[in-house]
Amino acid sequence: MSDIKTELVPHEVIENQLLVALDDKSKVAKYHRKHHDNNREQFRAHDAVWYAVSRGRLKKPDVCSVCGDGGKMHAHHEDYSKRLDVVWVCEECHNNIHIKHRERCAPKRGRAHADCGD
Repeated sequence: MSDIKTELVPHEVIENQLLVALDDKSKVAKYHRKHHDNNREQFRAHDAVWYAVSRGRLKKPDVCSVCGDGGKMHAHHEDYSKRLDVVWVCEECHNNIHIKHRERCAPKRGRAHADCGD
């Protein structure tokens, strides 16, 4: 994996890829349980969006609301407590949103992105 690609992928995906590369299913399962337990509100918001889209209550657009490109759209939450309040963006724009957020909060709080609380 090149350094450039690493910068464009959210840290959770990179951690998961490293765990899978270890080929230790118990470590991968433990990581997923811990990540789920530590991010319950996030998972509830993702589940709510998936359910609403699958039932036709929420429409997933065909183009990114940031750059206008087509392809697979991601539902980005600014606030996980507002479960269906999402911005539909392409993968590249979604990664850029999270990169900018990490750059903004990590120096401000002097700790890792996952601990910033934003």
